[in-house]
Amino acid sequence: MDRRATTVVSAALLAALVLATAPTFGQDGEDRIAEQDGTAYVPGEVVVAEEAGYAVRKVRAETLNGIKEEAEEIEEENDVLAAGPNYAYEPSFASNDPFFDQQYDLFRIRAHGAWEHSRGRTVSIGFVDTGYSRAHPDLDAKVQGEYDFVEEDLEAQDFGYHGTAVVGVAAAETNNAEGIASVGFHAGFLMAKGCADVCLSSDSAPAVDWLVGQGVEIINLSFGAEQEPPGDPVLGLAVQRAQEAGALVIAAAGNAGTNTDSFYPAAYPDVLGVSATDQVNAPAPFSNSGPVVDVAAPGVDIISTYNADYPENTTAALYASFSGTSLSAPHVAGVAALVKAEHPGFKAKKLASRIRKSATDLGMRGRDDAYGSGLLNARCAVVPSAKRCDRPHERR
Repeated sequence: MDRRATTVVSAALLAALVLATAPTFGQDGEDRIAEQDGTAYVPGEVVVAEEAGYAVRKVRAETLNGIKEEAEEIEEENDVLAAGPNYAYEPSFASNDPFFDQQYDLFRIRAHGAWEHSRGRTVSIGFVDTGYSRAHPDLDAKVQGEYDFVEEDLEAQDFGYHGTAVVGVAAAETNNAEGIASVGFHAGFLMAKGCADVCLSSDSAPAVDWLVGQGVEIINLSFGAEQEPPGDPVLGLAVQRAQEAGALVIAAAGNAGTNTDSFYPAAYPDVLGVSATDQVNAPAPFSNSGPVVDVAAPGVDIISTYNADYPENTTAALYASFSGTSLSAPHVAGVAALVKAEHPGFKAKKLASRIRKSATDLGMRGRDDAYGSGLLNARCAVVPSAKRCDRPHERR
């Protein structure tokens, strides 16, 4: 569990950014759009600017270069101020949540580009954690099931802060003019409280089983420990059963700053282990690395939901800044929800493959111990055929 320092963020210090919701790009006339060398345009059309206004002229050319040549000829005509291809521009959605413009992590993983195509509707993410703040205005409408395996009751109330912060990254209510936006946008969540001060096998294993029984196909485990391979057999069995049921299991890679292949549950076979990056996509100094890492995601100073009843939250703030691989893992869970909403038939291996293959390759070319397959890329995971999604190597 992430025990790194928490900095309270005052809502009064952050200005609201209110923008209208953009329609999904390509809803109208998508079949008219062509692309050449990464530039989108309408074949056979030239836009002409004249003193009297604008006009669209039909031309014979279908290629972008051919259209440009015809536009140059048109520009020679009297009264023509300018002429050029009918370029297509993709609108970028921006949430009206007040902290959205402060959430660098959403921009680093290109979440807004993914939201143009998927907003996670109908998908639920399961969490095994310390519970959640049941009265939080960004969470109370998103919960779709809960159970407390620590106290053995029906209310998974978070008496700390960890679970509240983790679930907010992936599934806080978005575009509701309240607090933050989440990666999963409309994705709901189920909370299986399997942790208090620590997560015990006797609580976390049945919590995983319960989520599978509820039909959850994406499970986030933002906790872990260094263990002798092959790790905890009890939790390992629960994870294996979840995978056999078709669920993708995602886990934090750990915060010891060491190179490891034995930090569990991230080290279990076919679990997506997630390391942490910072605001400039550099590996976070506290993040574990090594074979346990499959993909990287932001995990430094992540603004998320905060438990107002947590005793150390002396100002009863609803939002705070957190660091740790515990915050990195739910970024991946949120992206998995976006992909799952677009492809309901995808099971765990297909989801994991899409996430790894679409990641932005950073650091050493190919897989490396710091980034795994690369930095999480929501846009390319949802639409792998989109521009610049052919996975070129990028240097930080």
